[in-house]
Amino acid sequence: MKRGYRSLFWPILLITVGIIWLLANLGIIPVVNFALLLNLWPLLLIVIGLDIIFGRRFPAAGLLIGLLALVVIVGALVFGPALGLRGSQPVVDEYREAVATTQSATFQLNLSSEPVRIYAGSDPDLLIDASIGHTGLINYVSRGDVEKTISIETQSGPGDWLLWMMPEPVELRWEIGLTDRIPLRLEVDGASGQVDLGLTGINLSGLNLDMGSGACNLSLPISATGYEVNIDGASGALAVTFPVKTNLTVKVDGASGAIDFALPEGAGVRVEVRDSGSGAVRLSEGL
Repeated sequence: MKRGYRSLFWPILLITVGIIWLLANLGIIPVVNFALLLNLWPLLLIVIGLDIIFGRRFPAAGLLIGLLALVVIVGALVFGPALGLRGSQPVVDEYREAVATTQSATFQLNLSSEPVRIYAGSDPDLLIDASIGHTGLINYVSRGDVEKTISIETQSGPGDWLLWMMPEPVELRWEIGLTDRIPLRLEVDGASGQVDLGLTGINLSGLNLDMGSGACNLSLPISATGYEVNIDGASGALAVTFPVKTNLTVKVDGASGAIDFALPEGAGVRVEVRDSGSGAVRLSEGL
């Protein structure tokens, strides 16, 4: 009776898993580098196919295939980020752009899970002074000259969820300072991260806020000309602080998240509730 042969590929694969686990425990392989494995999954199909074709017929071939897979996988995890291979390594990018000849600007911000703070920057000659922490890719696009449009959005990395497995989870933030020299319009698409729109001091010409599941604190600035704010609510809570001596209109399409308006004392207010939905509407006494 012919003795069956068991390929050496699978024992080598188990040894590879053990080596990776050991190197991760020793801190040689950061946990965030494991996202690279999601980009290398076709390699696993290739080596399994090679083992089926050659490994079960030639013992040395199965051993060689397994060793090559070990070297490639461990090498990618250890040296991949240094070689430019994309994973979920946290990155902080800086973006600065001068006002120059710009007379008005629109900012289109597509937020993600990172907390975001938007405020009046310390240098009014900088149209934007931003520090953006992220893992995947950041898309920063600036268009126009006199009337400029700047859009910022992120594309998630293939293994961002691995960041939560780290012993000390990585906290990334967006810090965006804007000029107060020229009129600015903001279009903010929220997500799961908390948003702090401290717009006091900014020359705001309009705001469109599309809420997500993250909470949002919004402080509106004083304006001599007035402006309009449109808010599309979601499950995140929203707190809005109104300025004094400013003519503005706020339109809110609420959802399940609580919405709280803090009005200046003695301000003249007109309130229209067209549909209260499933939530209660409470007005302050004496309003």
